[in-house]
Amino acid sequence: MVLVTACPETEKTGSFSLAVVDEITITKGQTGLANITIARTDDFDDSVTLSLEGQPQGVSASFDPVSTSQTSSKLTLVVSNEAIKGQYQLTIVGSTSTQTQKAFLELIIQDEISIADFSLSVNAIKVKKAASAKTDVTITRVAGFSDLVALSLSGEPNGVSGQFNPQQANNSSELTLTVGNDTVVGDYTLTVTGVSDGKTHTASFVLTIEPKAIQADFSLSVEPVTVIIEKNAIVPNGILGPIKAKTNVTINRTGGFSDLVALTLSVKPDGVNSEFDPESANDSSALTLFMQENIEIKTYTLTVTGVADGKTRTSDFILKVELKEDNQKPAAISVTPAGNAIGVEKTANIVITFSEAMDRAKTEAAYKSNSAGIRANEVTFSWNQAGTVLTINPNNDLKYKAIDNLDELGFEYAFELTNDATDLAGNNLVNTLAPKFRTLRNMTHTIYAEKDAAILKDVSVGGCLGDNNQTSSSICIGDGGEVQYDAGAPMGGQVDVTNKPLRGFFSFSISELPDNIKEIKRATFYANQKRTNSGVNNNAYRDLHTPGRYLRIEHVFFGPILRVESFDTPVLHDIGNLSTSPSLGYKAAIVTESLKEDYNLGVGRLNKSQYRLRFDKDTDNDGWIDLVEFYTKEGLESKRPKLIVNYLVP
Repeated sequence: MVLVTACPETEKTGSFSLAVVDEITITKGQTGLANITIARTDDFDDSVTLSLEGQPQGVSASFDPVSTSQTSSKLTLVVSNEAIKGQYQLTIVGSTSTQTQKAFLELIIQDEISIADFSLSVNAIKVKKAASAKTDVTITRVAGFSDLVALSLSGEPNGVSGQFNPQQANNSSELTLTVGNDTVVGDYTLTVTGVSDGKTHTASFVLTIEPKAIQADFSLSVEPVTVIIEKNAIVPNGILGPIKAKTNVTINRTGGFSDLVALTLSVKPDGVNSEFDPESANDSSALTLFMQENIEIKTYTLTVTGVADGKTRTSDFILKVELKEDNQKPAAISVTPAGNAIGVEKTANIVITFSEAMDRAKTEAAYKSNSAGIRANEVTFSWNQAGTVLTINPNNDLKYKAIDNLDELGFEYAFELTNDATDLAGNNLVNTLAPKFRTLRNMTHTIYAEKDAAILKDVSVGGCLGDNNQTSSSICIGDGGEVQYDAGAPMGGQVDVTNKPLRGFFSFSISELPDNIKEIKRATFYANQKRTNSGVNNNAYRDLHTPGRYLRIEHVFFGPILRVESFDTPVLHDIGNLSTSPSLGYKAAIVTESLKEDYNLGVGRLNKSQYRLRFDKDTDNDGWIDLVEFYTKEGLESKRPKLIVNYLVP
């Protein structure tokens, strides 16, 4: 056999080669048959087109098939009586779109002979381990040879067997090769021997044994194999069973098996229920077993069954139910509020977490308290499902103590949980609990203004009408600018000929408040209205309001120093009306949210809370003074501007 490999015309990942017998002898007027093997590498699957070059006159050739993506073809040569006797070199050419390969065959043309004979040829074959495959044995006859040929096989490795069909053949026989599971992978040369009429001929071929094909399938395994149950470890309140244990079912896949596997617990003892999560799984599923309290103490074998794509697989595992004696005393591992806690909120519950499940009735009976609001008859008991967490919920809110100074302590609450409390096995609590705690304190704090003044727009900072007196006992808000005197005018005959607006500013130092305020409940701004003008031509509440908006209070931040430019300080919060009438006395506005913001920003606002008073209209430009007057921090002590802050503190 001659094998010639040409360089591919175009670079390609795989390749192919051609193989044919070295020579073939054909008598004039006869036909010859040659098997061509197309060997492929790296899954090369292009179609190969075959052609023949070099045949002499009087010889015709045909391929069956002429183009193929398989691994073989048959070459038929017909030699006419006119062909010239001799030896000829024939070239078999195989072509694809990217490669060309050649094989050479020597053709011997002889005159008609009187000796009848035969020859054999066999195609190469590939077989996977634990599988079978078939190849053809071709019998070529000359000079009228007509006897049946008895075929046999030799050279097969261990684990390989062959069977011919038929074993005594005329023109061809189908050879079936069966490869065992233990045969070594590799290439083997086998020989087919044909015997007939005292003649013996052989043909060799290559058997390639490949690794075993892996079938798509799955198997199950359950880990851990042993599950140990401690009875009474879980409080009996379950729906499917009060005692439960968990394990995992693993799905092992081979051969690319990808279907979901439906799982069931197919073999189980009475009183055992199960849940798979998920029920149809890909790689694994969590299996929860639920058992009744009266399950027998013994070892059980359970079976998990999985079904997918018509396949059913099972896996056994052991469930070991074991009753263990419990002589360990339970302990309280956490209590809230913690012992000696301060600043506890009025809605707080008492929560006790135990090291194991407790006897609920005995534990509740062990609770004692003489503190009003948390006595045993003033609370409600509740438990988590496992019986390890007791929540004691007062039926009414706890109390906060109103204090006048921060040295006073809050209300104290105390309770006991005696060691009469037991676990489910009757073991007493390791020790008696006797925690105490105090609730938040309610403090009301008055802060007086540290700075207050009026600003006459573009002119001055002072008390009233641009007097530049920042220690005045009063400030004015409204319109008043360049003043002339008219004996018929109110307020001492003053007439405003420019109507410049006046706004009042107040600053409070909140550094007086403690740093640990839990909640600011309420903050109220107070300013005492000292005097208003209400003449025919000048009336601030009448002339400087818009519908629903009168003397307004605004939350602002002008910083440490009040300047003329502070007049238009941006508004942080438009709080609302401080006053809608000229009645005298304190006017109040709720400023809780503004104060909270200043407190939370702290030094970012210089620990100050600042406000501005103004009428909704800065001026009516009528040439008359429209003013209201308020006491300042320099005024009467009982009438100073102030913030009254109510807050909760630990």
